[in-house]
Amino acid sequence: MLRSGRIPSTLRLPASPAGIRAVLAILAVGWLGIVGGCQKDGSSPAAGQDGAGPLISDTGYVLMLTGNWIGQLEPCGCSARQLGGIDRRSHVLRAVDARARLLLDNGPLIERDDRQNQLKLEAFLSSMRLLGYDGVTLTGRELELVGKELALAGESRPRIIATNLSELGRQAYQAVRYLERTLQRGQGKLDCLVMAVSDPVRPGLDSPESGPQWLDPVSAVIQVLLDKKIAPVQPSTDRLIILLVSDANEERAEKLGQIRALDLIVKVGYADEPDLARPAGRYPAVVTSGRLGKYVCGFQLPVDQPAQMDAARFFSIPIEENYPRDPKIVRIIDNYQLQLQVEDLVRDEDILPRMALPEGLSFVGNDTCRSCHSSIHQNWSGFAHAHAMETLQRVNRQFDPECVNCHAVGLKYLSGYRSLQTTPEMAGVGCESCHGPGSKHIEDRGAPFQMIFTACEDCHNHETSPVFEAQREEYFKKISHWTEPRRYWK
Repeated sequence: MLRSGRIPSTLRLPASPAGIRAVLAILAVGWLGIVGGCQKDGSSPAAGQDGAGPLISDTGYVLMLTGNWIGQLEPCGCSARQLGGIDRRSHVLRAVDARARLLLDNGPLIERDDRQNQLKLEAFLSSMRLLGYDGVTLTGRELELVGKELALAGESRPRIIATNLSELGRQAYQAVRYLERTLQRGQGKLDCLVMAVSDPVRPGLDSPESGPQWLDPVSAVIQVLLDKKIAPVQPSTDRLIILLVSDANEERAEKLGQIRALDLIVKVGYADEPDLARPAGRYPAVVTSGRLGKYVCGFQLPVDQPAQMDAARFFSIPIEENYPRDPKIVRIIDNYQLQLQVEDLVRDEDILPRMALPEGLSFVGNDTCRSCHSSIHQNWSGFAHAHAMETLQRVNRQFDPECVNCHAVGLKYLSGYRSLQTTPEMAGVGCESCHGPGSKHIEDRGAPFQMIFTACEDCHNHETSPVFEAQREEYFKKISHWTEPRRYWK
């Protein structure tokens, strides 16, 4: 049956491939009780028993999987212990001989299709090409962006697999129907067949102008198997057959799971950490690829049983914040940030649409508040919130709308922050970040001012501030000008 395990999140791997291999070899000997797989009775094998071994090492054949990035090229870095970053996984991926490794991503890469995410998509694909990805699958909308919006040549991106896209559509978007690759380990070899299905954006004519024609995913996969002389109704024993699914449609995944020739289905999950979702003994196996690029997961297949998922060992490796950054990928991210600056997305009203505030309200800025609340303003000036924009400047993220949104007042609104030159009074996490727009308070200073505790969670969320929820009281003690925080908290 499938053996599973993961490297504990408290373990920090060394920064070099050789170091990783050494630690994982130690894991094989010393931590078998943690990483060993399950026996048929559900128990864990003891140290020294047959089949127990490291989660991943440079032996056998290794299938490595990522996916469900939701636009996170890198964690924001606003707090400690943030996992992920496409620039911090090189030494994990390269710890295994590329000839014996199959590296795949099942998407989606971005969450929205605005201009910033279009630039992210380009950065993702360029990075994956340099990282040596064998193939990726994209959502239907991502495919359209690649074909129509991005100036990204085919040689600058990994192979895009789109099994349920028509032939004309694949030609238009430079995608392939499936991927075949033979892994090699010494004199042994493992033949792999990879397919991928995407969600249709919309029905359309079979032409690049009106959108591609999408085929029924189940029928498209079965047709590939038949073309390869593979019986869809029974497990294949001479090759490893993998299906990538770039959306979370459970009904579609269930139908695809009835194709017994498939060894593995990789689909989108909702949890940060990857998970081996289908119990052992059922085919195909199903794994979710994690979320936000925080982990690399996959399977290690022994040389003597390479096409047998029953003999595979599942692993999941967190991408720690102390891992070294790949200089080549860092350059791609820096170029992405430069493009945000050149296109001036923070200030551009057309590229970054702004919302109107309700009831005709508007932001007035920190300087206006200071005219009456000088002592509170002075107190606020000594805390990190007041210097949030300076924090972005130190790491050259002051032109990134996703960062500026939490480091300035009202970026998403018509009267909010635009730039340090035009709206300096709204830089930093100011009065109105927590209290809301102040125009009404200026007009009628006798009216009680709103106090919005829930505004904290807009930026202090699970990703950017993972300890906030558990330490709310400590955070509130820092709000020394607010005398009754608990009243509004409760």
